[in-house]
Amino acid sequence: MTTDKPFKYNTKITTFLESSILSIAGQLLPLAVLPALTRLYTPDEFGVFAMFFAAASVLGGVAALRMEQGIVLEAGPELAHATAATSIGTAAGLALTVAATGYLIGIMLLPVGTIWANLPFWGGIALAAFAQAAMSVLTLMALRAELAIAPARAKIVQGVALAIVPIGLGLAGAGAAGLVLGQVAGFLFGAAALSVSVGPWWRDARLLTLARCRAAWRRQRAYRLYAAPALLLNTGTKMLPVILLAAAWGDGLAGQVAVAQRLLFAPARLLGQTVSHFYIARAARLARTNPEALAGLFTHTMFRLVLVGSLIFLPIFAIPDDLVAWALGEEWRTFGRVMKLLVPLAWADFILFPIGQTFNLINKHAAGLVFDLVYAALVASVFIGCYLTQVAGYNVILMWSLATCLCYVTSLAGCYTLIINKHPSDN
Repeated sequence: MTTDKPFKYNTKITTFLESSILSIAGQLLPLAVLPALTRLYTPDEFGVFAMFFAAASVLGGVAALRMEQGIVLEAGPELAHATAATSIGTAAGLALTVAATGYLIGIMLLPVGTIWANLPFWGGIALAAFAQAAMSVLTLMALRAELAIAPARAKIVQGVALAIVPIGLGLAGAGAAGLVLGQVAGFLFGAAALSVSVGPWWRDARLLTLARCRAAWRRQRAYRLYAAPALLLNTGTKMLPVILLAAAWGDGLAGQVAVAQRLLFAPARLLGQTVSHFYIARAARLARTNPEALAGLFTHTMFRLVLVGSLIFLPIFAIPDDLVAWALGEEWRTFGRVMKLLVPLAWADFILFPIGQTFNLINKHAAGLVFDLVYAALVASVFIGCYLTQVAGYNVILMWSLATCLCYVTSLAGCYTLIINKHPSDN
């Protein structure tokens, strides 16, 4: 029978650097072609894409009901394989169900021609969401098998698809569909690359039985009840504002916000995912045995992210509008203002993104859900209040950005408090 390597933190600096370089390179590719995309697609077309991306990201993040997070904590290979298989099966079923339901609601309640009543649009959402969930599952399987380079290599493959497909379709005049298909292709190619990398460790049929999958479903109950709703609230609160901006303040403004998020969230994705992989690997062990050391790791990582974030985000305020127009096109001249308004949100996300899973690692799923409920309520209040009082779009963006920053800072403080009050027996 296949033996399971002990899951441990890989301290080799060469592994960390290689993984970081590959991951950064893969995610820089779509950003490098952004000036070409802004000349091939209008802000309104980016607005349509923003609605697709928001829906696919929200669904993809919770499609496996967060059960995949239990993979790195499982005691043996049989349990880990069963949890992974259960997570992928759940993701496929939920993605198809939600997409089909969304399409039926769209054709019944919305006018003909509305994007939310378009079958290919919802089909793309289902594909992208499933592939995103599969990438998450396979990434954690790779980390458990100590294949730390595999997720970074998959990012290269994903980045190439995200860069090439939209440009090719844009030159062919595909419109917003080119951006949508590019995103679908990126997730599918990334998931395929990861599947190949972890295939020899993943495909051992002797470890997979229906009984073990059922047991995994029961064993990961806490993730379904607390972590999945918490992430749904967090991701929804982060992504749905773009849909609300498009509906109430216009596709053009929503499109600029979507591109700004792509740029501003890039540091969290470029550096944050690699930091997160190594943080989770070490924190998972400390959460079981040494909460005091986990508190030190948490604060050390957080303050380093604050410092690095200041070097990334503060210079944005010095970017002139003329430079923006030269880089992206005259149609995007006001884009720089949108970027500056979103800096508080992006900086807070850069800090929280790599260490946000700590609530789950210390078995405080309910606390994470509470913070996300407060976050969702505050952001909803901002948008409802702004809509009712007819606040200008740029002011809405600023209030949303500041509210998010406040919630994230509060969440980090609450997580640290729970860590220092935790005992190893709590698990």
